[in-house]
Parts: sequence; C-alpha cells; structure tokens
Amino acid sequence: MPKKTLPPKLKTRPSLKKITHIKRHVIFHNNIKQHEIAMIKKILEQTPDMREDKVKAIKKAISTGTYRVNTKTIAERMIKESLFDLYVQIANRR
Repeated sequence: MPKKTLPPKLKTRPSLKKITHIKRHVIFHNNIKQHEIAMIKKILEQTPDMREDKVKAIKKAISTGTYRVNTKTIAERMIKESLFDLYVQIANRR
C-alpha cells in the first residue's frame, strides 16, 4: 500500500500557531492605530482654530501697508491642490 502524503498546497500552509500569532499582531497593530488616532484627536481639540499671534501680525502688516502677497507661492499651491484633486478623482474612478 502506498504511503499517503499531503498535497503540496497543504504542505506549504502555515501552522495554526503561526496564524494565531499573525492575528494577534494584526489586533495589536489596530490597537496602536486607535491609540494614535485618540492622541491626534486630543491634540486637535487643544489646538485653537485660529493662531491669534499670526492674525495680529498680518492685520498689523495690512494696516501699515507692509503686507506683501507672494503670488508665486499662491500659484504653486493652487496648482498642487488642483493636481491633487485631479489625482483623487482619477483614483476614485478605479
């Protein structure tokens, strides 16, 4: 009688112990993500919506006529934002 052997697919399957370890790692990884999200939310809640120091400095520069707009920076940011929006639209179509 020939000796029974496992098919190649079953020979290469990870052991149950290894699968359990992977599952624990994924759960642990998800817990870290949740902890990071909670920390970020806490920081955002403590951060003011407006930076008063910046607002005061800009208002002062406008009132004294020394505020200058860097049109090159504004144009670059507009282009980057437009390209990013276009990329997101294309990615969402897939």
